[in-house]
Amino acid sequence: MFGMGRLAEIIVTDLTRFANEDIVCMAGIDPMIRQCIRPLPYLRYDDCRRLNLQPGDVLKGRFVPRSVSAPHTEDRHWQGRRVYRGPCRAGEFY
Repeated sequence: MFGMGRLAEIIVTDLTRFANEDIVCMAGIDPMIRQCIRPLPYLRYDDCRRLNLQPGDVLKGRFVPRSVSAPHTEDRHWQGRRVYRGPCRAGEFY
């Protein structure tokens, strides 16, 4: 479905910190295809804090599939530039 990756916007649904507090795992939904995407590599905590990144925010980027099996078939590598688009509209966050 993704081929060599596609440009998409995702609505952030989850932000999770690890034992290594320098990184944050993020997941979001691509509203165009209603698919979960978990961008890799993980975000740096300092970047999340600088952007005040929260569930409901929109990020744009090119997402390239990984060769993985369950349980993380939603993993995608960021390719190129990431763009913070700000919060989504209330009706988009469902």
